[in-house]
Amino acid sequence: MRIKSLISLVLFILPLMFSSYLLAGSSKAFTSLLHAAKELESASAQYLLGRMYENGQGTEKNDNKAYEWYLASAKQNFAKAQLKLGQAYENGSLGQKKNLSKAQLWYEKAALQNSINAQFHLGTLLHDKSKGESTSNKKAIKWILKAATKGHPDAQTKLGDIFLNGQGIEKSPVDAAHWYQEAAEQDHIEASVSLADLYVIGEGVKKDLKKAINLYSWAADQDNEDAKLKLSKIKLNSKDIPSEPEAAIKWYTDSAKNDNPTAQFELGNLLVNQPTLKEKEDGINWLNKSAKQNNIQAQIKLATIYYEGIIDRKDLKKSFLWREKAANLGHTKSQYLLSYMYQNGYGTEIDNKKRIFWLQKAANNEVAEAQYQLSKLHFKGKDVERNTRTAFKWLKKSSDNNYAQASLQLGKLYLNGIGIDQNIEYGIKLIHKAADQNDAAAQLNLAQLYENGIFIDADLVKAEQWYLKAAENGNAIAQTRLEDQ
Repeated sequence: MRIKSLISLVLFILPLMFSSYLLAGSSKAFTSLLHAAKELESASAQYLLGRMYENGQGTEKNDNKAYEWYLASAKQNFAKAQLKLGQAYENGSLGQKKNLSKAQLWYEKAALQNSINAQFHLGTLLHDKSKGESTSNKKAIKWILKAATKGHPDAQTKLGDIFLNGQGIEKSPVDAAHWYQEAAEQDHIEASVSLADLYVIGEGVKKDLKKAINLYSWAADQDNEDAKLKLSKIKLNSKDIPSEPEAAIKWYTDSAKNDNPTAQFELGNLLVNQPTLKEKEDGINWLNKSAKQNNIQAQIKLATIYYEGIIDRKDLKKSFLWREKAANLGHTKSQYLLSYMYQNGYGTEIDNKKRIFWLQKAANNEVAEAQYQLSKLHFKGKDVERNTRTAFKWLKKSSDNNYAQASLQLGKLYLNGIGIDQNIEYGIKLIHKAADQNDAAAQLNLAQLYENGIFIDADLVKAEQWYLKAAENGNAIAQTRLEDQ
């Protein structure tokens, strides 16, 4: 009886005693723990031994042995070890292949023993796996709520996200703000930033920029890059408080120096518009840093600056270089503009094959202007196969994507039945669509149709209105027509 009592006392003291040893990485602690784990089969000793192997404390780091000791401890129902196994299977660590089913199993074992961390991880895992399925979502939210109610800040933040986005639960910005507030009061950085976001727009809470700035400022002081960027934008662009460009530049610079490509772009974009040459050059340097990290906005900005010679003289080769990089990263407008540069030999040699390649790519990516240009090429059979059907297809796509010139040309073809069955009503509708988009040529065309009563009932009042609009948009024929009256 005395032996059993002594063993129980030892097992109780072990975690307390060896936790302090672990901090020092003691090899003596490792030897003692190894004995307790093997001879006494202490679950807590097995768990602590696993930690020492995992972190290389008092022994060489060994993921496989760490896993073995965590498993031995977990089989004795030690919750911390079960949590460790769940994390190993979820992340594919400790020499194990990623296996979400096994991760869920171990998380559940620990969660049922009221491990708050396990409850959070289990809930998050189930929520991410559910993909909107109602039953799984309810189970996930139940576990996250358990952990959040017990004060787990990550769970509170996750619950805030779920309420804010209506993920498997009715959307409630008020509840989102409540849980963000709970986590923020525990100095949870991401929750503080999310709560500040709500104060900025007044969702779930009363709009309060002062509170938002305080939260962003605190998070920025903790080196949170998101907070630095948002704080800078408020200081620079908010209509509700005086602009503070110097404060914005400070936070952008702080984040940019941490190699944040978004901050580098924002800082560069701000500086190139400053009055001194030194500031403009600094802006170019930051834009280059951002662009080299594949920030598409920075690449586009540099391509435009070098193409137009905004700061210094034009440099079409540099413009082409950055436009090509943006195009290769999938920026669709750059794909079209790259085609244009190949067509005209801007910053590169004229290359019709590459021109057509990028024009086709941009058209496939729904760039309306590229679709219109491709349709013109197919109508003429220039550098591509002459194919009226293909030409009509791209012209229709361009019009559907609200490119006014395409709508005007397609409308004319329908009015006259050229290459397609005549459809006067649809043709007029398309020309009206282009005119309503302030296309001066379409407005002139519509004015002439109303004036002459061609394809449409004559209406001199409407004709006059459309002549005026075309003239205001710079159409010389409309301007001359009005002067001659």
